[in-house]
Amino acid sequence: MGLLDQFPHRCTIRYRSRTKGTLGGAKDTWTNEQTNVKCWEQPAGDAEIMDYEKRGMRITHRVYFIVNPSISTNHQILITERSGITVASPSPLEVRSLALPDSSAGLGVLWKVMCDQTTSEDD
Repeated sequence: MGLLDQFPHRCTIRYRSRTKGTLGGAKDTWTNEQTNVKCWEQPAGDAEIMDYEKRGMRITHRVYFIVNPSISTNHQILITERSGITVASPSPLEVRSLALPDSSAGLGVLWKVMCDQTTSEDD
């Protein structure tokens, strides 16, 4: 079994729909699009953080996928399992970049998504 078969995390990928609230303001509604997806969440490196800051974006994490997760900046990632242990209250990771192919560490092509960890959820 190779490393790609043993990604240590699982996640749920949610899609944001914006609707008008009762007072006329915008309200976000989240719909689960994909569940139990193999992934590998890591803190973003200093060079990545600075590179995205130059573009006016704040990032805190990168998430790798074995296949293209087909997500956009209207998505959110919830890490639901870490190394076989269920995460009780996952903090949402707001997607800040499209999934990009990344040939890292000689593992073949992985798909990398850059994210910003949020501290609250608007459910």
